[in-house]
Amino acid sequence: MMAESLLPPNATGLELNIEAIAATRFDLDVPVDQLWSPERVPAALLGYLAWALSVDEWDSSWPESRKRSVITDSVTVHRRKGTPWAVKRTLELMGYGTADLTEYATMPKIGDAPPVGGDWYIGWSGMSWADYIITIKQPIKREDADRIEARLASVAPARCRLWKIIVADGVYYAIGDGLWTIGAGIVLGGSYNYEVELNA
Repeated sequence: MMAESLLPPNATGLELNIEAIAATRFDLDVPVDQLWSPERVPAALLGYLAWALSVDEWDSSWPESRKRSVITDSVTVHRRKGTPWAVKRTLELMGYGTADLTEYATMPKIGDAPPVGGDWYIGWSGMSWADYIITIKQPIKREDADRIEARLASVAPARCRLWKIIVADGVYYAIGDGLWTIGAGIVLGGSYNYEVELNA
């Protein structure tokens, strides 16, 4: 049964009908305090809550437990955007597990020379102080790398640039004008944007 109308006494029949339809369409049998709780909101409304809380990464095919977890963590991620923690946590929430983040400033150098050491960062003369690299411990595809790049652009500091994605299965993804390193220190320069299968 519809509650008393909120429309003025001179409302037309059409306006009253629209009000009646809207009342039945939007009548939610959920207490208001549950609507804003990721733990208690009905599963059918999780997508709306995610939208209301500006969840950046969302997939309606995720299991319910993951949806609730992503919404719960959303506020914390937004509070800590622009930090290495936010980059790592975002990759975790995207389903890539624990990732390593290497910032240009933390790479070993000899004097002012480009970073040295390790077969994947020998001679990267094109890197700048704001560049960083992530290492993911599971296989991904090129489209996943593109999605990661787009997603991290919204969480990393605006001045920073994802230079390269390194994957545990031996596939390296260059971002933009990044350089590829294959095997033990063979560096290729230029604008490459494809995947290299090292274990093929």
